[in-house]
Amino acid sequence: MRVLLVLLLDPPPLLTVDPYRLETFADAAGAREAGATITHFGACGLCSSVRDLAIYMRYPDLTEPVRACGLRGVFGSPDEVRTCIEALGFSAPCAQIWWFNTLATRASCAEPCFASPDQPYHRPDGTLDACLLCDEQKSGPTFKAIAGRTRRNTGLANAMCRPCSEVRPLDHDHR
Repeated sequence: MRVLLVLLLDPPPLLTVDPYRLETFADAAGAREAGATITHFGACGLCSSVRDLAIYMRYPDLTEPVRACGLRGVFGSPDEVRTCIEALGFSAPCAQIWWFNTLATRASCAEPCFASPDQPYHRPDGTLDACLLCDEQKSGPTFKAIAGRTRRNTGLANAMCRPCSEVRPLDHDHR
């Protein structure tokens, strides 16, 4: 058996900046004209990185794992929540906005959420259960504005049924 040993005498320097930069465009046409790859619609935010896209794609249902992380904060330290969310694979900034979302939801929606923690996401008529509806109304607008990426504006399937008018179709064949 022959072994070939290659020694790199002058390795290239490490990158000093991320070559994948995020940029918000006025519309999809402008993004395409600039040669950008569209990974979600709307303004970029803390969850707009390709790393965070991969996590959104890996977990068709983020409610359950993030809820489980959020419950750690009830009896443990708040940092345990953020660390747990980051352990799902999110970037630190994205994990942070998810963490703040769990805190805001706990503060605003404790009654409906702790009253029925194991309820299905939807009622028989298709509407969201009381906990998720509260989260959607109280915490959702801030989360969407700061996170940038959501399942709906990324064109990804969701464990929660959403009106078609809220979901933006997007092909993620990024070759």
